[in-house]
Amino acid sequence: MTLQAPCRALWRVTFAAMLVVITGLAALHWWRLGGPAFPLDDAYIVLFNVRALVEGAPNFPAELPLTGATSLLHTLLTAPFAALLGPETGLWVLCWLGVAVAASGALTLGRTVGLSPGWSAALTIAALSMGRAPIVLINGLETSWAMAALLWICVCFARDPVSRIGAFLCGILPFIRPELGLFSLILMLGAAKNLRSRRRDMLLAAALCIGPALALLAVQWTLSGSPLPRTGEAKRLFFGIAALDFAPRIAVFLRDLGRFLPTMGLLWVGALLVRGDAPRRVYGAAVLLAVVAAVFYGRIPFQNASRFMWFVMPPMVFALAVVAAGDGRRALLAKGAIAVSLALNLWSLASRVPADMRTTADARTAQYAQGTWVRANLDPARTLLVHDVGFVSWGTDQRLVDFVGLKTPGSIAVHRRLTGVQGIAALPEALDEILRGAEACAMLVLRDWNRWKRFAVGLRERGWTAQQISGEEMPRYVAFRVTPPEGPLPGCID
Repeated sequence: MTLQAPCRALWRVTFAAMLVVITGLAALHWWRLGGPAFPLDDAYIVLFNVRALVEGAPNFPAELPLTGATSLLHTLLTAPFAALLGPETGLWVLCWLGVAVAASGALTLGRTVGLSPGWSAALTIAALSMGRAPIVLINGLETSWAMAALLWICVCFARDPVSRIGAFLCGILPFIRPELGLFSLILMLGAAKNLRSRRRDMLLAAALCIGPALALLAVQWTLSGSPLPRTGEAKRLFFGIAALDFAPRIAVFLRDLGRFLPTMGLLWVGALLVRGDAPRRVYGAAVLLAVVAAVFYGRIPFQNASRFMWFVMPPMVFALAVVAAGDGRRALLAKGAIAVSLALNLWSLASRVPADMRTTADARTAQYAQGTWVRANLDPARTLLVHDVGFVSWGTDQRLVDFVGLKTPGSIAVHRRLTGVQGIAALPEALDEILRGAEACAMLVLRDWNRWKRFAVGLRERGWTAQQISGEEMPRYVAFRVTPPEGPLPGCID
């Protein structure tokens, strides 16, 4: 599509204005929080993985540096930013860059399908302000970059069904978030129907997809010991989801999906309006991924402000952009959905921002408090059991064992036999076995998790001594010295 000079100028102004707005929001975020801060402990798993990769770390001496890393590419991309700007600042800047790339992708998608600059900007803002955007996009994880990659993949296949850049992005997408590989598979299979008419282009696209994927697979395997991340399996087993029948998993997923979709405003209307081969393929991949999530993971995708469910946003944006760029009633309906979503999402975002900023600030306080306590009160050579493994691994040199199994794969095997079969009722038995295997002398757990999952109580019921050794100096965490019925474990004897 050839644009007239005034239209090109308007698009340049739109892109520049969006960049200015994002830069201003980033500055405001920094100012309100007094520096970089993340709402999730998981952000510090990324920083620990970078530390382990670059300089080594004593916390998990038997494990490879990227054991438990969900996103290979995000971890590798974090490393230079952390080296140049400092770990936390570098990770924070990387999150905001992901938001900027996602916004540019959404704007370019609108431009590609013929939507006006104004409506493209409205759709972009509505999409990036949905849900609990500050918690999801600026969480220190790969979410903003995963959304950016999906949006740019939509751009590429909207332009050309056998897009070379789109094929390349499909090849690297599973190494940004592994489950998004379903999008890559479906989009490339859809492109394959052009094999006869565009054989050379299709073969080149296939090579650009498969080549980088195989190279990154080799890197993933070398640095983590596994061809695919095991974090999803670890959570599925630890939370007892694997022990549930399919019906309860699906019922819980549908219940939480019903709560999540309204947080999108009316962007979900895109699912009702989807038209065109490329939007249908993207939407089909989202539906398939949702089915997989419902069947195998139940409520897990809705944890941490539903960040795992944001994969539905780019397909909805694609569908709405295509329809809104057309004519007739469907275009009016799509534009109405965009306008209502913009108003609802901005209003909801403004009302949530103060609480989300407090949540993020409180999380930083809690993370630093636990690191300070661990350094001051524990022998770093003796093993500490944790389930929130991020800050305590990055901010201390404490020897650790991960109860969930993200950084200690041996815990996954224990949960596969126990909680994966019996549900969370088997957590005390699994805790007993993992403590013994690691010869752990203490455990550090979230206060609410300790009440909910009965860590200390469950151990005591099995004859252990679980003596609380921390006070109010850690607002979110509590530490226990743990001893089995027969006496101190070998690693805990002076």
